[in-house]
Amino acid sequence: MSTRPLQILQRFPGHLEPTRPDKQLFAVVEALSADLDVMSSDLASVRRAHRLADADTLRDVLLIGGLHGLDRSVLDVLLLRVAAVRTLARQLLASVEAHDAATRDARAEALFRLWNTAGVPPRLPLYADPAAPADLELAARVMVGQAEDSVAFPALLMAARTRVGEHCRIHAGGNATVRALLEAVSNALDLDIDHTRNAQVMAALRELGSLTLDLRRTDGYFHSVDRYRHVTFVRDRLQPPPLPRPSGPPFQLPYTGELVGLEENPLREFSEDVGPKPHAALFTVSRRGFSRAELQVEIGGIEDRTVGPHLVNRDEGVGVGFAGTVPDGGTLILDENGTLLLKADPNDPGTDVTDYGFSWRGGCFADGDAPHALDFAFDGPGLPEDRRAATFAVGNPLGCIDRDAVFPHPPVPLEDIGIGVGDTRFAFFVQEAGMSLRVSAGPPPTVRRIAPYMRIGFADGSVFAAGLAPRPDAGDIRLSWLEHQAHAVRVWIPKRFAALDTADVTVKELVRRALERFRAVGVHVEVVYQEDEWVLGTGVLFSPEGDPTLSFLGGTVLSPTPSP
Repeated sequence: MSTRPLQILQRFPGHLEPTRPDKQLFAVVEALSADLDVMSSDLASVRRAHRLADADTLRDVLLIGGLHGLDRSVLDVLLLRVAAVRTLARQLLASVEAHDAATRDARAEALFRLWNTAGVPPRLPLYADPAAPADLELAARVMVGQAEDSVAFPALLMAARTRVGEHCRIHAGGNATVRALLEAVSNALDLDIDHTRNAQVMAALRELGSLTLDLRRTDGYFHSVDRYRHVTFVRDRLQPPPLPRPSGPPFQLPYTGELVGLEENPLREFSEDVGPKPHAALFTVSRRGFSRAELQVEIGGIEDRTVGPHLVNRDEGVGVGFAGTVPDGGTLILDENGTLLLKADPNDPGTDVTDYGFSWRGGCFADGDAPHALDFAFDGPGLPEDRRAATFAVGNPLGCIDRDAVFPHPPVPLEDIGIGVGDTRFAFFVQEAGMSLRVSAGPPPTVRRIAPYMRIGFADGSVFAAGLAPRPDAGDIRLSWLEHQAHAVRVWIPKRFAALDTADVTVKELVRRALERFRAVGVHVEVVYQEDEWVLGTGVLFSPEGDPTLSFLGGTVLSPTPSP
């Protein structure tokens, strides 16, 4: 029975004896106060609905989020994950009831991967009763209960409150910063920044004096020396609750620490199809960017005229050539590592012909009709300070541009051809020239070459171009390079979230949408899963005790054999 009538009547003078049940006053007050309890309860519910930490329903949480411009999509990843855990829990229970051990173990491992549980499969014994460690069906039933508890309504409501609250806190703290993006990415996946782990690893790396980490930054995150990569350790909010044990402390699943990170101005491949060019062609390629980039050069063969192709960067005084012929429809590829690969056709995997390649570095002649600030000049008294003195070209390998050069030679990495910011001037040559002197027919034939080698030809190994005007095209040139893309950010998230992808939507896309509120205007955000596979040419071997910013440059595990 409600005590509210007595609380009201006690405010009347005592000599009236208002609290006597047989008095009319008591009956009137009791009738009038009958709805006050309901009204008070409703008023308390309204007050709770207006406070994020006390909101009792998901609808109330979303209405509060709506005041800050948020809609239901703020919970999309959370709801995807809850649905996945519930589905796996039902399937795990069904496999236990069907006594299907293989399916049971597979469903259990799927849950462990979703929780990022430490250890190697099989991990179902983690939930085994210490008194009956071999009873894995009992362990699976316990795991089902833990999975259902981890996504029960109280846990879901708490996660939704935290998601909306963190979203607003980050926004209030300022957008378009590295900190805001790292926190927003973590919050979009229901992860918390693990500041304790960050501090521990940072302290260890400071003692070691990391050469790849910017140790001057003290904001609690990891930043690479070049300031492009930014990383933090995170912890999952939706881990299963501790499991009580008959004796000892509750059991908590071991959790593998994981990282989220972002890369400003990520590297992209850009290319320029220069097109067919004749012998002695001069051309310019324009590009944007932040610094010089190394080129991959592709020279396509045209009929029988692509003999001894040779590309020169006139601004740097570097040239690379091939003492051979590129067949019609074939391609000669010079990669960034100084290796030459010859492909007879597009389906040909290619043959390493670096032993027929040569390169040089030194001064090169300019175009007298079009002087340029980067032209080389003869050294000597009176040379202006802003001019570059020409030096003799030095070949690689030594002697490769001498008249007595021999091919093939032991393979050595060739000089890299670069491209600068703005306009870069190039020149293209093939072995097109007058005939040299053959001393004897051989075999092998003996010839007397005329230096410089790249400008001579032989009757049976060159294109005799006398009287041809204009010169015919001798090579189809394509240049490509890796460049830091302007106005772009690449975000890395743990690969385990790919298990939540559906035919209609991916977690990557949902996270990208969540970051729309926090990105700078005009900056494109790309979200990718962190890859385990090591990529030749870009990957690094990463130690868990090493610089965390290196973990996103390639994996540290062997890739499984690809399916046919």
